[in-house]
Amino acid sequence: MRMKNKNFFLFLKYFFFRKIRDWGEIFLFFGIVLYYLVRLEPFTGLHVYLQGGKFDKADRVFNSIAEAWNICQTSTSDVKELIPEFFYLPEFLYNHNKFNLGKRQDSEVQIENCLLPNWAKTPEDFIRIQREALESEYVSQNIDKWIDLIFGYKQRGKKAIIEFNIFYYLTYEKSINFDKITSPHEKKSIELQIEHFGQTPSQIFRQKHPQRFPLKQVIHNILDLTLYWRMKSDYRYRKFSSKISNAPIIFVYFSKTIETFSFMGISDKILTIDENRYLGMHSCFFINQNSMEMEPNIQEEKETNETKKGGNLIENEPQKTANDEQQIFVNKSKSKLQSQSQSKKIAYQKKPENSKDHFVFQIDSQYFNRNQLGYSYSPKISSFATCFSFVQARSLLFSCGYWDDSLKIIDIEKMKILQSITNHSDIVSCLDYDSGYLATGSYDTTVMIWRFNEEQEKIEPNPVHVFYGHDNSVTCLGISVDLDVVVSGSEDGTCMIHTLFEGKYVRTIVNENFSPLTLLKITKEGFLVTFSENDLVLSVYSINATLIAKKKLTENIKCFDVSNDSKFLVVGTQQKNIHLYNLYDISLIQTFEVDDSIISLRFYEVWRFILAGTSQGKLIILFL
Repeated sequence: MRMKNKNFFLFLKYFFFRKIRDWGEIFLFFGIVLYYLVRLEPFTGLHVYLQGGKFDKADRVFNSIAEAWNICQTSTSDVKELIPEFFYLPEFLYNHNKFNLGKRQDSEVQIENCLLPNWAKTPEDFIRIQREALESEYVSQNIDKWIDLIFGYKQRGKKAIIEFNIFYYLTYEKSINFDKITSPHEKKSIELQIEHFGQTPSQIFRQKHPQRFPLKQVIHNILDLTLYWRMKSDYRYRKFSSKISNAPIIFVYFSKTIETFSFMGISDKILTIDENRYLGMHSCFFINQNSMEMEPNIQEEKETNETKKGGNLIENEPQKTANDEQQIFVNKSKSKLQSQSQSKKIAYQKKPENSKDHFVFQIDSQYFNRNQLGYSYSPKISSFATCFSFVQARSLLFSCGYWDDSLKIIDIEKMKILQSITNHSDIVSCLDYDSGYLATGSYDTTVMIWRFNEEQEKIEPNPVHVFYGHDNSVTCLGISVDLDVVVSGSEDGTCMIHTLFEGKYVRTIVNENFSPLTLLKITKEGFLVTFSENDLVLSVYSINATLIAKKKLTENIKCFDVSNDSKFLVVGTQQKNIHLYNLYDISLIQTFEVDDSIISLRFYEVWRFILAGTSQGKLIILFL
């Protein structure tokens, strides 16, 4: 009797679910896309076409994020899934084209921009938070459940019934054989059903999808900078400083060696170029022998009278020791800066007795014995931050700023100029490289795009595109193959955006008061960061030229860098400070005090340090 009752219960559950809980439409289809993107062409025209030549009733138009959420949570007929634009394209929430979307019955207010939840200030802010949520550790740990429902073993069968994941039978792949349908009317109606109400994706997995490993288990050396600094007001950082040249250091770069080689005694390299065109390849080690991680785990000393509140610099006087295995030291080889008799190992900070951590830095012994790079730099160049680009995989350096109007490719291992090109009619003032494409800007007001052959290690003789439009010298550049954009800034106060592959003009951003642009960088997430030295304004734009944040600085800067995840902005100032900002709103996170003006800078957030060159020839490393 119990068995019969159990079977009867299962039958009722199955019958109820099949009859009452079947979803008539799939979670993502043509109509849902048009519903969300009604304000954005070409989807607006498709929406009007689908509605018979007019917009849908105002009460059914996508008008509010909160309303759409509530309907999905309460209505059994609404199973909309978010489209990709919710995570990268804030423009679909604006009614930039001023379409007449009508007035709702419960309000006399014209429908314009989509209404946002209270926790989002602007559409850009909403998209940023959405993307951070999507990329969060919680989603990473639970995304396998979504895969099981959409593509996996819970898409069909008993598991799908248990999870209330059943849709109309026509949405499933291979659910009907069109060859056996003889009636043209029946065939047409089925095709229209599939066309307008979507299809279930192909079932890829027949077993449970494995869960992703926790982030800490995959990356042991991760550091959430924002959380760490905001939660810990007494945060201390460590600084390493060494004078390596008598001329300003205008370029710095950290070249990471393959991990296997690092432990075989082959060191990492820090590349530097000074204003006298001397290239240095300095050896360094960031090795923790216990954990086999790249982690400069330096012991923190007690605060001195010079230690400031809120995590300012802790500097210790060099100390000698007999046990180098317990020291962080600098090995200064023979150079013009010091004689052979002065060559020695200098302890920088003491290590715990039981520690095997090391940071070792050795100045390039051939620093001043090599030939200088190319001809002299032009006196017109005011900032060298945009004059170099390094291709680590090939050990090649692109450089410009020479008085002979040339662009040069240098093999830094052989110290040989592989190619010198003179196509611009004036000084090449800036360049940027990305994945086989090189962009150059000049005082002749033009921008040229070159294709670089990595196998032959040479630039093709003729540029792919030549961009005109600036009325004054081009001072800064940014290029992105992934985003298909080239961005150029000029002394005329304009920032022009072109497509990379087709060379089409897209739009122009005009700086306030036409203030000349000095620095520019485009991030992987599509943010444009610009700086104007005239009015000391730092700005962040979206790829579609929407101003996201702007900050008036009190210090002049010659260089900045953005983290790979587009969350942090590091700025080096001439007033002997390095500032770390949140990129999105340019809010200050931390200030690092140094003893010299910063003119070149790189931020390596994965390895947890900032690399900087100063006006007095010093190399500074800030360990975070």
